[in-house]
Amino acid sequence: MKEKENLYEILSLPNFSEFSEIKSRYKQLIKQSHPDKGGDREVFQRIKKSYDYLKEPDLKLEYDRNLKCK
Repeated sequence: MKEKENLYEILSLPNFSEFSEIKSRYKQLIKQSHPDKGGDREVFQRIKKSYDYLKEPDLKLEYDRNLKCK
């Protein structure tokens, strides 16, 4: 994943989305991009890494704070 990629953009969500929105969108995207279903492995990995980061409340809070500072 590129350092400056916006995790919300990877999940096609607005910045500062709630966890329920993140989880729902993740489930949709992961099904569409799964390599076993003909999806792109790199896109699948970027989606998974974004979700894994944003699902952790402390990491999400820190990430959101950093977004506000930009």
